[in-house]
Amino acid sequence: DSGAAFYKPLTEMIAERWLAQPKWLVVKTAISLAGVKSTKHDYIQSQLKNVFETDFVINLVVETHERWASDKKAICFTVSVAGAKALAERFVEKGFRAAAIYGEMEQSERDAILRQFATGEIMIVCNCAVLTEGFDEPSIEVCHLVRPTKSMGLYLQMIGRILRPKGGGQALADETAVIFEYAPEKTRALARIAYLMELPPEETAKLEKAQDGLDVITKTVEAGELLAGFGYDGQQLNIGGLGVDGLSIIVEELNYLED
Repeated sequence: DSGAAFYKPLTEMIAERWLAQPKWLVVKTAISLAGVKSTKHDYIQSQLKNVFETDFVINLVVETHERWASDKKAICFTVSVAGAKALAERFVEKGFRAAAIYGEMEQSERDAILRQFATGEIMIVCNCAVLTEGFDEPSIEVCHLVRPTKSMGLYLQMIGRILRPKGGGQALADETAVIFEYAPEKTRALARIAYLMELPPEETAKLEKAQDGLDVITKTVEAGELLAGFGYDGQQLNIGGLGVDGLSIIVEELNYLED
């Protein structure tokens, strides 16, 4: 069918350098979503907001950015408009040039913020369901996922905003995109990444086993700390966790952020 859409797996797009290499850093929130109900595709947003969008998480995002990526341009995805506004305000209170974008905002105001974001006058933009698709700003270096989701489509849309090569063509050999994911309890991030990457069954089985080990490590890490790191370099998925085994991959992946 000549009208069929052309599709390439994420792994191939990264290997061929049409996308930057993603590096996930998982931050423990210790928040349980056990009581949050779901529709067929995702959490009920109002319930998710009440449980997850807390002062603790808002402060944690700002502290994480301040610690690991203070000079990097970032996009943040939140559960609600109120959360986007609160997060932007907290960033500003800490001295960052940040702004919130939301659906009810006047188009002229939104366009002005995005122009300032492109030039670096604004370094952090927080949004709720506005910039998930149809938005392309290659200069973004960091993504803060402050919005748990069961929807693989939504997840891919959010991280896709940071995977675009900065030069507009192919990515440089060492070009990376850092994704901070604020994980609720019992998040099986490795299993999701295996599905996202469409890895072969044998690789998926390895990740499931690694996830079991990560679940054990999770119990030894304090809320607010980095829990694990995953990086895909176009050939293989590199995995590391915190805890008794030391910083491992986390240190390797974050060192360049401190340069």
